[in-house]
Amino acid sequence: MTSEGAGFPRYRPVADHAVLVEFGEAISHEINDQVRRLDSALSAAPFDGFTEAIPAYASVLVDFDPIVTDHQAVQRAIERLLVTNTQTPSKGPVREVLVCYDGEFGACDCDDGARGYQPCGGETYGQCICDGTTPGLVTASVGGSGGAGGAGGAGGPTLLGFMEECTTDEDCESGNCFFYPGKGVSLCTLSCTTATDCPPPSPGCNGMGVCKAP
Repeated sequence: MTSEGAGFPRYRPVADHAVLVEFGEAISHEINDQVRRLDSALSAAPFDGFTEAIPAYASVLVDFDPIVTDHQAVQRAIERLLVTNTQTPSKGPVREVLVCYDGEFGACDCDDGARGYQPCGGETYGQCICDGTTPGLVTASVGGSGGAGGAGGAGGPTLLGFMEECTTDEDCESGNCFFYPGKGVSLCTLSCTTATDCPPPSPGCNGMGVCKAP
């Protein structure tokens, strides 16, 4: 019986070679714990004819060899395992998978210690490129004493500040105009490795090596 009450676990025959064991119809940790418990028990003490267990959130599909056993025998074997195995296995490690979008760049370190960039290849970043033209790399001093027509000099264009909307890298004091897909806008930002590299109003450094948009 599960936290949902009578009627569970429910056993459903699937073709001539499997039994679907349902522990409930709701989303709850208690139900999922029972799924994990049965999956672990089948791995540790498989019955004769067992071939595979396929766990879902609230059920386990138990596959078997119909030449060796049948649905009724499999159900009895599962019922015994549920009675004798009450230990819930520990959860596995949480893995964070970094994804990216076409047109984005991630920061990386070159062999000589300089900053490089990794272009997004659709879902993951490619090889670190170290050609001195790193998108987002600040190569000029901000507010320097450039000559006439130079950035920051007399008569030069007014450059945009941190987290202001931009169109190209040349618009920004930082030299980094980055498109944030979640915001649907391009903003002047900074390259970063930790949250301390990012001044307010940015909440910190994202996984792509640039400061997060507020």
